[in-house]
Amino acid sequence: MTDFRNALRKEVGKIENQIDGYLEKIADAASETAVIAYERRIDKLEATKLKVQGQLENACLPHATAADFLEPAMQFFSSPWKIRKTGRQDLRRLVLRLAFLEPLAYCREIGPRTPKTTLPFNTLGGKFCSDAAYGGGGGTRTLDLRIMSPAL
Repeated sequence: MTDFRNALRKEVGKIENQIDGYLEKIADAASETAVIAYERRIDKLEATKLKVQGQLENACLPHATAADFLEPAMQFFSSPWKIRKTGRQDLRRLVLRLAFLEPLAYCREIGPRTPKTTLPFNTLGGKFCSDAAYGGGGGTRTLDLRIMSPAL
């Protein structure tokens, strides 16, 4: 990576030298058309220089590792209630969107319907939770909504 950065720095230096050379030519130029041509070349070199400097800045950014993304995700999956109870409305909506595929359904006669959860919760629920956590019984399992809402 340092070789790449060094090459970009050298390229910026070469472009600056070319610009300086054209500036000297402008100072010595006798005709207006030559000055205009040199100014156009300088504009193109300045644009190229900005592009290379942007590449240099992006090359210097630290690269995130998989652990940098995995740790917050695992914290969320371990206890979404902690994020939900913060009281921030945007985080509460985010938790619901990350946990459920569609809005929660509610029937007036029966009560809450079985929600469709996202893949991580389906995987974790089937692997690490007992049937008792899902309301027990055989057949279809219903998610215990108290995980997401203290009112139920």
